[in-house]
Amino acid sequence: MSVRAKECRHQAGWSHGRGESRCQGCGVVRFTDYGAVRPTELPQTVVPGERARHADRAAAQWLAQAAQRAVRLRRMRRAVFVAVAQTV
Repeated sequence: MSVRAKECRHQAGWSHGRGESRCQGCGVVRFTDYGAVRPTELPQTVVPGERARHADRAAAQWLAQAAQRAVRLRRMRRAVFVAVAQTV
């Protein structure tokens, strides 16, 4: 965006064209018609294969177990720290 567009307050008026409005002061374009953005038919559904589903589940399981291991490790370290602190 140009410095001129950043400083413009867009008070010079707008010229309207096909699906857009343009500031007459700085030339900034605002799109007003978004009909062309959406396709007419629904998009095709993508279904992952059996191997991909299995890999996703295995990765999710590994992450869940890693989180559990981290929690257990913190608890063990805390217990050891408390036990050592009580003996000192």
